Amino acid sequence: MENFIDYSKLSVGQLLCKKSIEINSNLVKNYLESTQDSSEMISDLDGNEYIPPMAIAAFGLQIVIDYLKIPHGTLHVGQELVIESPLIIGELIDYEASIATNSVRNNWRFVTIEIISKTTEKNIVMTTKSTITMPVITPDHQGINHD
Repeated sequence: MENFIDYSKLSVGQLLCKKSIEINSNLVKNYLESTQDSSEMISDLDGNEYIPPMAIAAFGLQIVIDYLKIPHGTLHVGQELVIESPLIIGELIDYEASIATNSVRNNWRFVTIEIISKTTEKNIVMTTKSTITMPVITPDHQGINHD
């Protein structure tokens, strides 16, 4: 049985997870293919190519999805992002995710997760807030067969 996360116990300000990843050219290529993004890569005069900003956000959200073991029936209902600076392909990004809001309305739980992406020098690259909603799950309704 998969571990059940009690979303009702996630408190505002709670640190969920931290993870560092190197966004290399392979990851960017896979991201562009999966999103069917055919736009040109942005590069500087030295030939450095930059990570598409939405890829930075997508990789951060994937870290949180994996950590929270998000259940079936979950909807991604909102996304905010603030881009502070570009990042060159191959740089390491430190992601830190925490709970911004956690509430219930009409048997639906709404959770907003703030993800701060930083360089190894601690400069903020991007701040995102992703809101997800899911049916309220109680320990009695985890998909466990009680027969």
